[in-house]
Amino acid sequence: MDQYASAFDDLPVKTVFEYHKEYKVLRQIANGAFGSVHCVQKRDTKVIHAAKYVKSRNSDLEREVNALKSLCKSNLVLKFVALYQNTTGIQSILVTEFLAGGDLCERTSSKDYILTEQKCRNVIRQICRGVQYIHSNNFIHLDLKPFNIVFSQKKDDYDLRIIDFGLAREIDETRRVRIGMCGTIEYMSPEVMNCLEASPASDCWGIGVIAFQLLSGGVSPFFVGNRFRTMARVLDCDYAINGPELAKTSDEAKDFISRLLLKEPSHRMTAHHCLQHPWLVDDKLYLGILETLETTWMRRCLARRRWYRLLNAVRAMTSIRQLSGSWENNSSMSSVSSEDDDPVVLTTPVNRLPNGLSIFDISAYNNTFDKLHLIVNNGAFGTLFCIQHTVSGEVYSSKHLRDSFPTMRKEASILHQLRNEDAIIAFHGLYEGPHESVIVTDFLVGGDLVERTASPDFVLNESKCKTYVRQICQGLQYIHKCNIVHLDLKPFSICFVSHDETALLKITDFQLAQNLPLPERKIKVTEMCGSLEFMSPEVIECTNASTATDCWGVGVISYMLITGGQSPFYGGNRFRTMAKILTAQYSLDMPDLRHISPEAKEFIRQLLHVDPFFRMTAQDCLDHAWLTSDSDYVDVLYTLETKWMKQLLARRRWQRWYNAVRAMQRMRKFSAASFKLAMEAGN
Repeated sequence: MDQYASAFDDLPVKTVFEYHKEYKVLRQIANGAFGSVHCVQKRDTKVIHAAKYVKSRNSDLEREVNALKSLCKSNLVLKFVALYQNTTGIQSILVTEFLAGGDLCERTSSKDYILTEQKCRNVIRQICRGVQYIHSNNFIHLDLKPFNIVFSQKKDDYDLRIIDFGLAREIDETRRVRIGMCGTIEYMSPEVMNCLEASPASDCWGIGVIAFQLLSGGVSPFFVGNRFRTMARVLDCDYAINGPELAKTSDEAKDFISRLLLKEPSHRMTAHHCLQHPWLVDDKLYLGILETLETTWMRRCLARRRWYRLLNAVRAMTSIRQLSGSWENNSSMSSVSSEDDDPVVLTTPVNRLPNGLSIFDISAYNNTFDKLHLIVNNGAFGTLFCIQHTVSGEVYSSKHLRDSFPTMRKEASILHQLRNEDAIIAFHGLYEGPHESVIVTDFLVGGDLVERTASPDFVLNESKCKTYVRQICQGLQYIHKCNIVHLDLKPFSICFVSHDETALLKITDFQLAQNLPLPERKIKVTEMCGSLEFMSPEVIECTNASTATDCWGVGVISYMLITGGQSPFYGGNRFRTMAKILTAQYSLDMPDLRHISPEAKEFIRQLLHVDPFFRMTAQDCLDHAWLTSDSDYVDVLYTLETKWMKQLLARRRWQRWYNAVRAMQRMRKFSAASFKLAMEAGN
């Protein structure tokens, strides 16, 4: 990595603040695990560029910048423009030329595009020239695939670029480099898949796969439906050159592919040899070459890629970990302030509620913050983004919700009331527009309680459990002292300020919180609310909720911590889970709990009472022997098994993925119904 760092450090890097002064963001082009790509316009020249937002400075970015700078003299390689970084290194922006023609898969799967072998030959010839140039400058690409071949213009097949050099490696006089398994399975060469030495021949394998896909109309030569079977076919070099998909293909084209898809790298043609092959040298236009090729499989390939992108979007929550790694030492969050050169004056709210809460216009939010990346799309509870103040560079979290002004105002009002407690997520502002409300809060990089304890390198013991529960109770005591009830206390609502071992935790997710009327200090629950596994009996029965409702949640969280993630009432489905909650059916006599202190078990028993009257209050919890004792005897330091916490995290991710797929299906049905109505209206 050091060989790239020197070139990277020598590059004149501008700040992200300068980027926003120089460029105007027009739209987002793509989004994935690497970050996001936007179409941007230079403010002075009006020239359109592409901007790749990367979450932190990493080796992939360093390799890409180094390669693009070294390969800048070829018209077949993406043009580098500039690099921008903020001072903390939490975000980098790579600006390149903008290619408007779409990638190779999008181009050939278009309904009005006519694919012939002649066009395939022209495309492959350009790719080979580009790869030859890359190899002649001592680089190998290592991720050649149709999605990384992009055209500069929509109607021009003769001006393509090779893009995405994040995996590229510089090679020495041996022309080889040892790497791990990297790239995309379907296009990966056998030697890369075996983690052997990669060489220019590895890229030539990719040319062979692309040529096969083009000539077959999109059939991937090795793809079988899952990773393992695909890998087996790649390693065995198992593909059908005489299959029905290539029935219309010339013998020269088949020979070209056969000389590239060879298991032994030394037996493959080089990029130079490819350009000398009869298929690419001979320009005769006989009838077979001009025959239209079927592109059904290309459209399926594009659909499959879009499906993978959906899955990646659903898994976007994991990106917070990558960001957290570079941010964990900068976890303190300051409040939003208006600097002297800040173009927005935040001290002038457009509205002020009776409790002193100020509401700012949405334009102030848009001008004051930049979105770094999506944290999670949480449906009815809003969409969360990681954002950065354009002047101070401080990073925050923003929650966006459409057409829900009363809901967001209530949540913001409660956060405003709780602003003086360290154990509560800090509130920094409420912004409203015609159709959207935004709440800005701290960005907590340490992850939630489940993510923290499910981490492979995290060691959980009873002493840590006690520390976490004590902090939760301290925050809850303050909430109840302000006559507020949370109503959705669960491990996912407890987040850490940083990844540090001694990091403080904060209570989050106040969308269901309510103010308690005096003197009753209880509210009528009209419907079940919260997460079922953590819901108290009185909420399930829709009776009266009170501060005791939150204390039930403390009991559930404590149980899950000391058992390593087992949910005390989860029964496999909603009905069995509800039945176990309503009868407080749980066990503290399991073999896994033999090392847990009697005080911890008694603490849980005094919280998980069906009758709220008999539960401890938050203050009672803080006074309990388990939390007041600081003695760390051997059993307390015994390492607890956290496999159940890992399963809980996996189950939560599955539920989010499932909800996202269901939402997509509903949108598809709605679109189909709308189209049908429009057609009927037109008739």
